[in-house]
Amino acid sequence: MSFQLYSHRKCFLFATMYFSCLSFLFSAILTVFQIPQAADDPLTRTFALLSLICALMSLSYGCIYIVRFGTMRSMFHASRWAEVVRIFFLRPNNQD
Repeated sequence: MSFQLYSHRKCFLFATMYFSCLSFLFSAILTVFQIPQAADDPLTRTFALLSLICALMSLSYGCIYIVRFGTMRSMFHASRWAEVVRIFFLRPNNQD
């Protein structure tokens, strides 16, 4: 199997699982706002709103991840990115 096919399958699998779980999370959070007792409680409403904001941020980061790593289908781009990460982030401390 080529690297391009492997990366495409992994990206598609990640997107499918990620967005299906995120859709369940969104529906659960929005259901909390429809329950009258939970909607009237300020603590529950605050935490539900915070979790909704975090879920929206997670959705945007997931889209950025898919777009960014979707461009690395060629082995050249992936190896170049891995080399930059190795040089700048994984160097030993004594070489500063």
